[in-house]
Amino acid sequence: MEKPILRRVGLILLATSLASFAWTIWSGRNTHHYDFSTDVSLLVAAIAILRGSLTVANWTRRLGAFSLGGAGALAVYWVFNQPMALLWARFRLDTEQTIGSLAYATLLAAIIAWAVRELSRVPGITDAATGSFSAIPTRWAFIGGIAFALAIGAVVLPMGYGETGAKGLQLASLKFGPGVNYHLSGLDVRYDADGKHVAATVDAWNDTLFVEVPVRWDE
Repeated sequence: MEKPILRRVGLILLATSLASFAWTIWSGRNTHHYDFSTDVSLLVAAIAILRGSLTVANWTRRLGAFSLGGAGALAVYWVFNQPMALLWARFRLDTEQTIGSLAYATLLAAIIAWAVRELSRVPGITDAATGSFSAIPTRWAFIGGIAFALAIGAVVLPMGYGETGAKGLQLASLKFGPGVNYHLSGLDVRYDADGKHVAATVDAWNDTLFVEVPVRWDE
């Protein structure tokens, strides 16, 4: 029973990783942002599981549950944080990208949930636990993902609604001026020896325009 499950999950994850690579490249044509971290992670996990590694299978199901919890919390925030006018502008003016992104995220979450369930059926997989995290029950990994997303939000949200977020909106407004609405949709703050480095994404829209504006600055 063990090998058929691992082979089935490995093949599905392999196909998913290849499709995800294609989506990242296609989507990047419009967003000018290419993040292959998820694609590479899926590919590495798929190959290891196909080779029969119970250790990787054990880590994959727990990390999968963790990512589902975190992604679910972020999805709820994304929906309720955006003005309805912005959501409508996305669907109306950027239909292909918006529907594609939602379909991709939904399908990826469904495949990961399926893989977590299937890998939990592998006999002896709990005996392959190595390290403290890999011994955590799947349900607690899921809850941990939610808690992690909330913790990150507790740090980032005050910046988004404070001076840092206001500066991102101000820099984006220099490109389009008045008559356009602005909403901070992404914020990445990093610190090093040279100081504070901020990268933000601002959604700009009106009745005829929708565009994601990337802005960067150092402090």
